[in-house]
Amino acid sequence: MPDGRAAAIDNEKIDMVQFYRDYLANASLSEIGTAAFWFVAENALKEKPTATLYNLDMGVTFVADDQGLGTNPDVEGQTSFVWANGGVANFASDRYSLNGGCPVIRSYDAIGASGTAVVTHKYRSGATLGPGAIVMNRNAALGWNTVMQSHGWFDILDVTGGIPTNPSPESVLMAKVLAGVLPGGCQRAVNPTPVPEAPPKVTALYQNVPNPFNPTTTIRFDLAQDARVELQVFDVAGHAVRTLVDGKVRAGSRRQVIWNGLDDAGRRVSSGIYFYRLVADDFTATRKLVALK
Repeated sequence: MPDGRAAAIDNEKIDMVQFYRDYLANASLSEIGTAAFWFVAENALKEKPTATLYNLDMGVTFVADDQGLGTNPDVEGQTSFVWANGGVANFASDRYSLNGGCPVIRSYDAIGASGTAVVTHKYRSGATLGPGAIVMNRNAALGWNTVMQSHGWFDILDVTGGIPTNPSPESVLMAKVLAGVLPGGCQRAVNPTPVPEAPPKVTALYQNVPNPFNPTTTIRFDLAQDARVELQVFDVAGHAVRTLVDGKVRAGSRRQVIWNGLDDAGRRVSSGIYFYRLVADDFTATRKLVALK
């Protein structure tokens, strides 16, 4: 994961480490009031063992650049974990095998935990219990959860004795994590039957989030019926700055558009007050937003 260092070997130009730190720090501003970061990577700690995202936020420590037990170890749950919302997930009964397909020891990072983080799963080979495989952390005050998984998702073996495991270990792990990090209204059963979305009763335009913003903000609106929609941003003089939507849009709740603070020519707008207007057939609404630099 790039951290924006100009002197890096791969000439990193963006700072994804800070991006995800900011994402977690703004968890309470999201539409559901929480955030989760689940990172699946074999050599993330090996490449950047002191990255602040891993060490400070996720509470993950680097132990070794491979798990050291065998070619394809098992992963065994060790304990329960308390999520930021107070819910508890019990991973103690979990166990699945890995199949990386390599003839040598698979270089899954061996990881540990610090602070409030917990090693929920460890590598195992036969009777030998090895280092950490999954570390979870939480921040109850800010409302976020993190999961660091140091082995590839597609290396999880979901066949036992040539017979597919049902439910698969991936779906069991995913169900436990999603049940803890998502509010109840956002959860779905495994492979749910799609339910047609009922269109809202009225068309509405909502306040952008965040506001003020830098560099991006999200504008949401409801459509009570299919309509030709025009969503534009104007400056205080009434000049059109950016056209975000211009065309037919199907009815539905919480349609959203992200504005990146650029005008139609691709130039970043100046700091100040702007207005965004939604026109949908005979409906018109305008709201104010503030751009910062």
